[in-house]
Amino acid sequence: MADRSIKRLVTEPFVHFLLIGVALFGLYGWLNDAPQDTSVRSLVITEGDVAQLASNFRQVWQRPPTREELQRLVDKYVQEEILVREALAMGLDTGDAVIRQRLRQKMEFILDGAVASLVPSDQALREYYRANAELFTTRPNVGFQQVFLGKTVDEATVASTRQALEAGAAPGEVGQATLLAPEMRPSVSTTVDSNFGVGFFDQLVTLPPDIWAGPVQSAFGLHLVKVTGKTTGTVPGFEAIREQVEDAWRRDTAERLSKEQLLAMKSDYDISVPDVDGVSQ
Repeated sequence: MADRSIKRLVTEPFVHFLLIGVALFGLYGWLNDAPQDTSVRSLVITEGDVAQLASNFRQVWQRPPTREELQRLVDKYVQEEILVREALAMGLDTGDAVIRQRLRQKMEFILDGAVASLVPSDQALREYYRANAELFTTRPNVGFQQVFLGKTVDEATVASTRQALEAGAAPGEVGQATLLAPEMRPSVSTTVDSNFGVGFFDQLVTLPPDIWAGPVQSAFGLHLVKVTGKTTGTVPGFEAIREQVEDAWRRDTAERLSKEQLLAMKSDYDISVPDVDGVSQ
């Protein structure tokens, strides 16, 4: 009877789990050369910690937690803090790519955080605006109507189609049938070229407005085109885009200060790396 009980106990998955856990803890203890601190360590949960737990709960559930719910949150927080501390003490963070990435992200967040509190002067923003005008230049656009003539077309067909259009015929009433839009509102080059093929936009911006011109070559064939409106790239006035200028200034300033802070931190290290050319691939 006792033998059967022992055999049944040995085959229980929970027992296996406990044995594996004991073995792992023993292994990590053996690998850690530093003497273990067996003294009682302090773990203090502040009122601020509890208030933050309650605030997080409120954001998720749109109501404050009950006393029992808050106590469970605190108990879970204590358990999590203990497990994290024990894991760090055992060196479980070493060589973990996910943990390294999170730590790096937090450090970058700290480095970038200082920029958020900076308030640039009006003069600083205006100087940035003048020095980086290309960042704020609006992209040229063109609006047009088009009639598809086919992959090839003779001069007589081009002439008769243009004559019909100039006499008032709608673009959809002449030319060959196509799924291409007969008209496009003012659009930038990427939008036009995504519909008609690369280079179509560049041809349109050279055409005179409000007259049927062409044939113009697209990725599908030849078209008669009437440009209905176009604008060239311009730089809006500073006051009109002040918010956009400040956002760009903050991004550039954050990147510059982060690089400077990283260089300052690197100066505290004696860095030795191998020549990559000498490392076998």
